[in-house]
Amino acid sequence: MSKGVKRLIIVILSIAVLAAAIWGVMTLIRNANKKPVNVYAVSDVCMTGYYGDMSQSYGSVTTENMQKIYVSDTQTITEIYVKVGQEVKAGEPLFKYDSTMSEIDLKKAEINLEKKKLELDTTQKELQALYSAVSLEALQSEYDYVARQYEAEYEAEASRRADAAASRPKPPYPELPLGGWTESNPRYVNADDTGDIDSLFAESGLDDIYVVFVTVRGTEYTDYNGVRLTKTDTVRLRFFKAAELQRQGGGEEESGEEVIDNDTLRALENQMEYLSYLMSNSYPRDELLRMQNEKEKRIGELDIEIRMADVELKRKQKEFDNGAVLAEIDGVVTFMEYPEIANANSQPSLIVSAGGGYLINATVSELDLATVNVGQTVTVNSWSTGVSCEGVISEIGNEPVQTNYYSSADNNNVSWYPLIISVDGEYNLKEEDYVEVSYAKAATNPDAWYLQNMMIRQENGQSYVYVRGGDGLLEKRFIQTGKDLWGSYTEIRAGLDMDDRIAFPYGKDVTEGAKTQEAEAASLYNGL
Repeated sequence: MSKGVKRLIIVILSIAVLAAAIWGVMTLIRNANKKPVNVYAVSDVCMTGYYGDMSQSYGSVTTENMQKIYVSDTQTITEIYVKVGQEVKAGEPLFKYDSTMSEIDLKKAEINLEKKKLELDTTQKELQALYSAVSLEALQSEYDYVARQYEAEYEAEASRRADAAASRPKPPYPELPLGGWTESNPRYVNADDTGDIDSLFAESGLDDIYVVFVTVRGTEYTDYNGVRLTKTDTVRLRFFKAAELQRQGGGEEESGEEVIDNDTLRALENQMEYLSYLMSNSYPRDELLRMQNEKEKRIGELDIEIRMADVELKRKQKEFDNGAVLAEIDGVVTFMEYPEIANANSQPSLIVSAGGGYLINATVSELDLATVNVGQTVTVNSWSTGVSCEGVISEIGNEPVQTNYYSSADNNNVSWYPLIISVDGEYNLKEEDYVEVSYAKAATNPDAWYLQNMMIRQENGQSYVYVRGGDGLLEKRFIQTGKDLWGSYTEIRAGLDMDDRIAFPYGKDVTEGAKTQEAEAASLYNGL
């Protein structure tokens, strides 16, 4: 081996030894400066004692062996036929009222229902637009489709208006003769009724007159010939431009072009405007999903609001149609109160009872069917009155129903089963009202516990945590997880115990082999 090669080998080895020494020194410096990682008791960052999710259903109220009567502010009772404690038979009159003002309330209820339906239709179309917002091409296609609908409806509305105008009888022209004898106010005469020119001079008493000879054909005034007649030794003629007479009350119709508009056209215009807005803005996918969720939620709310508005309309219709209120069951009048006092206290004005209460017809998803039981207590909340009370599940159906009361906001791919809830008659629920029913689903594993999601990390689809090992140093440990709760907690099935100490898994010092120190959970939440 030559001396040059030996020197090169010595130099390389010297550099390697020096680099290793430097790396070792730097490692010692880094380890000396690295802070111990805080570890917290698992019991302080987990949740136990979870007994199941709360679930909601929605349903309508019916009465069982009971009749509650509410008198609105627009109704004035004129005659009362019963008293408290009196027995009545179905069909017997209870009282009579004057419903003069009910027609106004009926119209308001009709308008309110139509407004809700229009909002539902608009929201559904906006949701469809958001589904199409994944690409500009899809939005443009949707816009073109709506624009064609708008054009077709515009032409149809214009045709309807033209047909209606043609079928309307035309107002008559003013009766002739009409006007004075001056140029600014000429005399209009029927040309066929004028005998001779001398009669016009005689009628006016003037020697210089302005006359418009009008040709009348049936109900139409056609030709207008304006002539200035001057009488000297002879009669001299000079023609002038005469204005045509307008039909009586018809001048305003021809004063300008009619605006073509209706509710359908306005809805289509709003839809095109919304699509244009989406096309002019580029939304990320998560924002589109958020907007879709908001629209879906509003559709569900409107579904309930429309049902309630429909119930209110039927009530107003009944008030307007019938001045006499009849007993619907055989029973006893157990309660009577002046309407103004009853309404102030959200109470009925009269109750006929045969010892009954309320039944609520709700539904339960097939996914929750195994978590509810007959005899289970539920919470009932009235949307219209705000009354909150307890009920009991009295029956769970075996056959699925066609639709869920609130299907717009739930999973439409599952079946729904009848859920009958009994409520005591002492509560002030109204027949045909829609209510929300809340109940707790039974937990599938009462021993399960849940760790806060912020303490868990993912690697290649697997979940892991940093815990203190037996040697007091930090170690990375993979765990088996289960159910997610509200996006905040995750069920821990294996790999971690309540007695372990766990680290917040982020930060430059959080590495395997790091030293640890015990800390209170308060310092984690306070960022200390």
